[in-house]
Amino acid sequence: MGDERDRLVQELDRVEQAIAAQGALRGILPDADVEAALALLREKASNLRAAIAGDANVVGDDSTAIKAEGEAVVADRGGVAAGQVAVGRDVYGDVILVADPDQVWQAIRRRPPPEDLRQATAHYLTCLVDRYRYLGFKGMGVSDRVPLRQPLVDMFVPLKARIEMPEGETWARELRLAGRRVPDEDQAAIGERMSEPQPILNLLRRNDGLIVLGDPGSGKTTFLKYLALMLATGADESLGLKVRLPVLIPLSAYANALAKRDVRLDDFIARYFHDLGADLPIASMLEEALKQGGALVLLDGLDEVKDVSLRRTVAERVADFYTSTAGRAIASS
Repeated sequence: MGDERDRLVQELDRVEQAIAAQGALRGILPDADVEAALALLREKASNLRAAIAGDANVVGDDSTAIKAEGEAVVADRGGVAAGQVAVGRDVYGDVILVADPDQVWQAIRRRPPPEDLRQATAHYLTCLVDRYRYLGFKGMGVSDRVPLRQPLVDMFVPLKARIEMPEGETWARELRLAGRRVPDEDQAAIGERMSEPQPILNLLRRNDGLIVLGDPGSGKTTFLKYLALMLATGADESLGLKVRLPVLIPLSAYANALAKRDVRLDDFIARYFHDLGADLPIASMLEEALKQGGALVLLDGLDEVKDVSLRRTVAERVADFYTSTAGRAIASS
């Protein structure tokens, strides 16, 4: 029990540091997003103080604690939720839960995977969870020489976006209902409704492909990491999405590979994650998921490719990749 109390005290210290760092957050996030994040942090701090004081149940190693924050669900300590597999503990002592590889491949191939593919999938999903489960705050202080980190699902604020057309084009002029042109008096109202901010998750549920545009710091990369993390932990139902294998790729890395030699995006994806697999067939796993249309491909940071000609080439390869696969893809810039 003493070890558990020490862990809670350390967690409370990290949360209080995050609250104290709100000034830095206000410099990079909209005030509304900062207030939403602070509200979650303050609630978590209050719960931790109650647990430390003995006013709330302290979760032990053999119990299950599922925390729901908005649209996010994650297991903190012990226990395994349906459709998840426990694979050990991280440096904070928390159980790492990943999606059940059998369920993933049952959804993709309609049959269980061979053992080597199952092991590769479990290892790959564990690596994704380990990589994305915490949101780091660079340059915002440390505690006991450990950089300040917070669980991504605790800090995540669902993004909204407007559907926009390139300048000089309008959807109103193109709109037709039942094959007939929409009357002029209705076009403006319909166009305005389509331009209202909508949750990006809702747009993803209705579209196989999205391009998310936004200023630096607007949350595009965090949103892609959130999707990868939620799918890797088997929380696809809370997203309203089908079971898919998440694949998050920085387009700047693809651009660097293209600068050296010509390589297709799907081939690069397999090579990019090859080193995660040790002696496991990670590359084959990804190739199979892409071929079967069972992946959600998250392509991040086209704007980080500074060379204009190279950026254009990357954009063309992304378009070719999307039109040649049966899966879903999101690109951010």
